[in-house]
Order: sequence, then structure tokens, then C-alpha cells
Amino acid sequence: STFYLTISMAKSSDATLSAIRVDGTLIADFNPNVFEYTAYVAYQSLSALVAYDKSNENSTVTIESNNLEDGLLLRVVSEDESVVNDYKVTLIERKNPNTDIDQVYVNGDLLGFMNKGLTNYDVYLPYGASNIDLFSCVLVNPNARYEYTPAESANGVALITVYPEDELAEPFVYTITLYPTVVSNEARITNVKINGVAYDDFDSNKTGYVIMY
Repeated sequence: STFYLTISMAKSSDATLSAIRVDGTLIADFNPNVFEYTAYVAYQSLSALVAYDKSNENSTVTIESNNLEDGLLLRVVSEDESVVNDYKVTLIERKNPNTDIDQVYVNGDLLGFMNKGLTNYDVYLPYGASNIDLFSCVLVNPNARYEYTPAESANGVALITVYPEDELAEPFVYTITLYPTVVSNEARITNVKINGVAYDDFDSNKTGYVIMY
């Protein structure tokens, strides 16, 4: 007689995940038996980029929700369909990470509009100026802030460090290289003498006179 023995593997009742990634970042301290988490998504995102690892490859995972209002809900059904687990992730939108500078004012004069992506700028100081005395800038995101570190000399480098509104983002540093003007552009005279006598009404800012003598 011939006997045939059929062996079948019992289907798994494992309905857990081993990892969840939100926008490419692994949820820290993930535990397959803990079902509620919090994660950040990018600024102005409507949903998250989701990836996950299943503890049992034959289980089934469906994304029931994925938005800022409802959060992320991953439903895991075991292979034998006897166990269902829901992983809930509250999604928090990160704040604006923008660190761009719109305008820079040096000694009260507009240096110009900053070019996005350009981080190094040259400033030619007026004759006799030892440093940038007055400095201010306008940020693209008004909720960011900046710090100005003056150069140690007129021939040095000043720094603008912009701290984004998003505290999880890194600050950005702009450099301003200073170049002193070594030749004066002053072209005025300080007094006029007529027959050796100083003209009392002389004004160095006035360029035309009619003098009777």
C-alpha cells in the first residue's frame, strides 16, 4: 500500500510591523506592540511619504488614512486573518525652513537683492570706514531670525547666520567679505581766499559763486 502524507504550514497570526518610515525617517523607538506614534512631515505637505516593514511578509497592510487632519493609519491583517492591528501616527507639519535673505542694507545703503543659492558677497567700504557700522537685512520668511557677526577689521569677513522658523532645520551662514577703499573720492575744497582773505560765506557743498571785489 502507498500512503501519501500532505503537510501544510499553519498560516501566521502575526499582524505587526517591524518598522515605519515617514518621509524617509525611521520612527524612533518603534515597538511592534506599540500602536500610536507621532512624526513630522515637510512644510506645506498634505500627506506623508510612507514606507514600512512587515514582521510577516504574508500579512496584508492597507493605508486607511494619510493626511494632516486624520493622521496616518496603517491597518495590518494577519495571514490567517485572525488578527487586525492599527498603527496610528499623528502627523505634525514642520515650520518654514526658508533661510533666504531678500535684501541687505550696509551703512544705510541697499547692498542689493540676494541671489538664491549664492552665499558669498563682496562689500566695498567707503573711504575711511573701518567696518560695517550699520547693518540690517530683510528675510524672505519674516518669522526666521538672523545674527550678524562683524568682521574684526576693514579687510575681513563678516557673517550673517539665518536661523529658520523650523527649529529642526539647520541654520544657514552667509559670508560678506569686506574691501576697504584706499583712495579717497573727495573732490571738494574747504575754503577760498581772495587776495589772501578767506571768503566768509564759502560752502564746500556749493559749486557756484558770484563775488564782487
